[in-house]
Amino acid sequence: MELIRNESMRKQLYAFIKEKLNSGEIRRGETINQKEILETLGISKTPFRDCMIQLEAEGIVSIIPCKGVVVRDRPFEELIELNEIAGSLESSALEAAFYSIRDNALEGMTSIVNEVSSKLDNEDTSMCYAKNIDFHLLMINECPNQALKAAVLKYRDLILDFPAKDLNINLKWERVFWREHKQMIDIIKDGDPKSLFDFSKYIHWGWENKEEYFDELYLVKFGTMKKYMASRYERRF
Repeated sequence: MELIRNESMRKQLYAFIKEKLNSGEIRRGETINQKEILETLGISKTPFRDCMIQLEAEGIVSIIPCKGVVVRDRPFEELIELNEIAGSLESSALEAAFYSIRDNALEGMTSIVNEVSSKLDNEDTSMCYAKNIDFHLLMINECPNQALKAAVLKYRDLILDFPAKDLNINLKWERVFWREHKQMIDIIKDGDPKSLFDFSKYIHWGWENKEEYFDELYLVKFGTMKKYMASRYERRF
């Protein structure tokens, strides 16, 4: 019974920590206050330790001897590579879910796009972050391959585990991405699974012509993404 209780506490603590990360209450580079968390949740050190081991395995924290548990500040290169993995996995999931998306999710997707587009017409980006997640989840949840779906959600979490308020949400780029969402809807209406896969992977999640976007998104020096892409290209030869 004690093992079951510890597992339940570990899951509760995991959800608690992720919520604090996403809200910005615990920030990148900060040490997680073990004493405060144990007192707040009324749990023992065992589920705390197990949860921290899980978060370290996911690359979210680092366990540092004599210092404690520190939230990792992911390097730019790692974030880009995680984006690449997430895009490939999601595109495969959408291809597998194509006909289910057409039957079950299209109406909801269209409603979201119309709602956000009306806001963008007034230069209001306040809904973009949350509605983008909703839009993609409507499609991902139709994936019939549960293992693939779980992998997609895992990698999406890894690139979204920094606070939303840390993101530099730019009107120009939001207009680009929501136009692409409209194009995805058109493909689902009139296209085929392979067309949706190609558009998702190479256009929507693709890097080409979006170098400035990644620089702005992750608040790095202008030209960082171009340098990274050039280094990737050079390693091929």
